Amino acid sequence: MASHARWRNPPLQEAVFEVRFPPVDDYSIFVGGMAEVKRNRFPKVDRLPADELPPSIMVSGAVRHRFTTEDKGLLFQTGQDVISVNAISYSGFATFSNAIEDILESAQNYADIGRVSRLGLRYINRFEKVEDPFQILNIKSSFLDFDLGKTAKIQTNYIKQEINNLFLSKNVDFPVADSNLIFDLDAFQQDFDPDSLPWDIKSIVDWADKTHDIVWENFESSVSENERSRRE
Repeated sequence: MASHARWRNPPLQEAVFEVRFPPVDDYSIFVGGMAEVKRNRFPKVDRLPADELPPSIMVSGAVRHRFTTEDKGLLFQTGQDVISVNAISYSGFATFSNAIEDILESAQNYADIGRVSRLGLRYINRFEKVEDPFQILNIKSSFLDFDLGKTAKIQTNYIKQEINNLFLSKNVDFPVADSNLIFDLDAFQQDFDPDSLPWDIKSIVDWADKTHDIVWENFESSVSENERSRRE
């Protein structure tokens, strides 16, 4: 795990880890088991709209239940073929990584976590009260007639291949809710060598660790020098 200097005032809104795997045979056993073993740390359980669908209708990646800590700073979500871990109150990757490992250790008793079909790590950043997004991020308009004063909406999406089958999607959305700027970095991998499976929990967490370094490097290089100096 690389060492990254903590920012004094980071713009991070939410960090999300996701793993997908073969659909469980009985979702009720999966969700019931997770509710039982995690009830002390995640006492609040919410049924989500996707759970209105019968189990016979399997939508890949659809989360059916949410488990939340008392302070609402951390949560995880389950579906028939997916678990996501979401940090709302983010205190660094080491803490987030420990939470991921803890939840996956419990989940592997009910789901074939090791036969991963997709892994994802996403960092959603919100910059507030932005007047000029080009002063916040190192981005440029490709339109010759661009006029920020006449612009109602800016949305960009850039997907690049990093290493092997790992891709990084960089997304910008401005303005959002009273001049906020959303900068969303979403790293994912979904083509795995069948001969490499199954992965153990350590391998999955190691993937998240290496991917976090890539996301962080892209984040730092994308934020303008002025904005960085204001927040570091």
